[in-house]
Amino acid sequence: MRVAVAQDPEGKTGLIELQAEQLWYIETNKKIKDMVVVHMSQNECYYAPGTLKFWETALKASGLLFEKVDRTNVLHLPLVKYMDEYYNTYFEDSRTKDSKYCTVSVANAKFVRDYLNKNKSKLQAY
Repeated sequence: MRVAVAQDPEGKTGLIELQAEQLWYIETNKKIKDMVVVHMSQNECYYAPGTLKFWETALKASGLLFEKVDRTNVLHLPLVKYMDEYYNTYFEDSRTKDSKYCTVSVANAKFVRDYLNKNKSKLQAY
């Protein structure tokens, strides 16, 4: 499934299409209401109109496993490789100090940890 996003918050560069299955996580845009930031890789982030709730609902309805893991983030669980003791989730096998991560609330940490332990036996969840 493909989703249309912009490379800048105003859409001045036009729209591009991304594979929804490759999205790491989506977060609220702290500067622009009803806009989300879509993270796809270590160096890629894009912008899309709509609320976090809209994107969570639409992606789930499309059969993708996106879950709201804190007030500002919706996480694509199957792409998570690791969760550390501070409830940060990572998407790459080898982490560095510059690795992109998605935060998880304390209230949702057990859910994410249980998912990783059940579905990713080769991966670590603190």
